[in-house]
Amino acid sequence: SDFKCFLCKSFFKDPRILPCGHTFCLRCLSGLPTAATDAVTCPTCAAPSPRRLLASLPRNTSASRLATSNSFKVLCEECGCSEAKLRCVICPMIACEPCMNRAHESKILQKHVRSKYSPTQEADTCRLHGGQPVVYYHVASNLFVCELCAPDGWYQGHKVLPVAETAASHRATLQASLQELSRIIAPPPDPAQQAKAETSHMFAKLRELLDHHEQVALNDAEKLALAL
Repeated sequence: SDFKCFLCKSFFKDPRILPCGHTFCLRCLSGLPTAATDAVTCPTCAAPSPRRLLASLPRNTSASRLATSNSFKVLCEECGCSEAKLRCVICPMIACEPCMNRAHESKILQKHVRSKYSPTQEADTCRLHGGQPVVYYHVASNLFVCELCAPDGWYQGHKVLPVAETAASHRATLQASLQELSRIIAPPPDPAQQAKAETSHMFAKLRELLDHHEQVALNDAEKLALAL
């Protein structure tokens, strides 16, 4: 989507344009791992950008306006015609009311919790209790939930983790993936430069060997002179 950040998959919040032309939330860019050169790597094209310049990157005003505007509509994922009004918290599914009802006709699916859907809903607020900050990560459904979800009982008995712990784990996974990606897409060494480096290394070894033999010869000559 043109309105969503590639990293957090949510609508842009303070979108900034990297020198390579790709746009991400400033908070997402700040969370990227730093290379040895004190630069962050674009997740899309791997182009480096100095970390110290992140805060001064130009804002993508078009992306910000589209992400915060209420004038556009998100269409139902099922029919593709009507405006999406509901979100299934468990699936998750975004659809109009008729399609949502048809998709949840079975007794098992009827137990799924639904909430009103807004395309501008904050990414760090609960889907079920709009506006409430998320505090736990519900592992089974891959959802972030708030304190009010516990009394509702829909995730009782399931594994939940604190948001901070989940964020740290996901950040470590992302860093490992980015490092592996950087290794895979790293440009191959230039044959001419590689040959030059190997030649320089070989002559350095030869000079080291000659210096050693020279020193041995001088020591032998000094010993011979003393003997005479």
